[in-house]
Amino acid sequence: SRLENSGLKLLGTIPYDTSVIKADMLGKALIDYNPDSIALRHIIDLKNRLIKEYIELL
Repeated sequence: SRLENSGLKLLGTIPYDTSVIKADMLGKALIDYNPDSIALRHIIDLKNRLIKEYIELL
């Protein structure tokens, strides 16, 4: 695939979650609208992986 050929490392994905759309339509942050949403859990996991990758580069 193009990703594999690019040499880039995939740190995670964020699944489709209707809570993201609903929060946006209400002008709210996802964490305020639905702190238990699956998308938010994946976003937090991605944040943690990014931090870990950055620290390993130092």
